[in-house]
Amino acid sequence: MSFWRHPLADTVISISAARVRLAMDRLDIVTQNDTFAPMSTTIIRARVDSKHAKNAREILSSIGLKTSDAVSMLMAQIVAHRGIPFAVQEDGYAYAMREYGATPEEVDTAYERMNHGIEKDRKAGKLRKFTSIADLRE
Repeated sequence: MSFWRHPLADTVISISAARVRLAMDRLDIVTQNDTFAPMSTTIIRARVDSKHAKNAREILSSIGLKTSDAVSMLMAQIVAHRGIPFAVQEDGYAYAMREYGATPEEVDTAYERMNHGIEKDRKAGKLRKFTSIADLRE
């Protein structure tokens, strides 16, 4: 029986040597003299919004992770999913240009026209405000 300290927690986990070997075989972890060898790593540099970086670091820290842990997890999920592991949507301009052949100016004009029409209907009393599901049932 051997003991292993989880790098992200202050807990010691008891693991049998057979289970460690099985896990290492399954995960293709390189061993040297029955100890874990350091994994091959690559340094990735990225420019991100300062406010997002600060907020993300605080959130990650609160759950016991470093930014590099989160990036490693993202990379593993990209490989596992063979793509981005969450929905990525294009902006309205790209959709309108592809779907309708509209230019950005035409999208802006349509948006302004739509908002003007909504405001006109609201002032005419054709639209009513609701704050709950019960209001919708009336």
